[in-house]
Amino acid sequence: RCSTPPPLPPPHRSPHPPRHRSPQQQPRLGGQGCRRLAQARLVSLLMETNDYEGLLKVYQERARALDEEATRRMWKSAIEGLHEQFMIAEDAAIRAQIALTIGRVLDEEVGAFEQAMGQYQAAFRLDPENAAALDAARDLAIRRKLWAQAFQLAALETRLGISEERRLQLYLLMARICETHIERPSGAYRWASKVLEVEPENTE
Repeated sequence: RCSTPPPLPPPHRSPHPPRHRSPQQQPRLGGQGCRRLAQARLVSLLMETNDYEGLLKVYQERARALDEEATRRMWKSAIEGLHEQFMIAEDAAIRAQIALTIGRVLDEEVGAFEQAMGQYQAAFRLDPENAAALDAARDLAIRRKLWAQAFQLAALETRLGISEERRLQLYLLMARICETHIERPSGAYRWASKVLEVEPENTE
């Protein structure tokens, strides 16, 4: 005959009943922690959608609430994150946007002008139709009084598919640089004449 198996022992019960946290006892993020979490999620979303203009604005907004040292660390971290995105991006136009954004951070927020110029030039090499990269590089050259370089960058932009109004503005800028900063009166006449061909009444 088969013997009856012995009964199973009763389940072990702790002498102490389980404690459940009330909603009031659940851990909560403070207001600052919530803002940081929301900003981190927004940064991640903007990177995923390649919205680097929006990303820069988020960082600039965050910088207004930080002290000098915290701001320095934030921009350092932002540049590192952008470099990581640059390394994994495959599309040349997207890589150019990232390089341009890094350049703007270095230029406008960090003050590393030579590195910024390198990033602007890298952006243009990656995407030769990126007029924003040339604009940024030319503006930096003007602020640093690098007049020959500013002239070359303006001349490059005139060859892109920009509006006629924008092209005439660049011709005027080139004429002024020739006249005032690099002592090329014949160049000043040449570029001013191009403007007058289209706008005979232009007195600028």
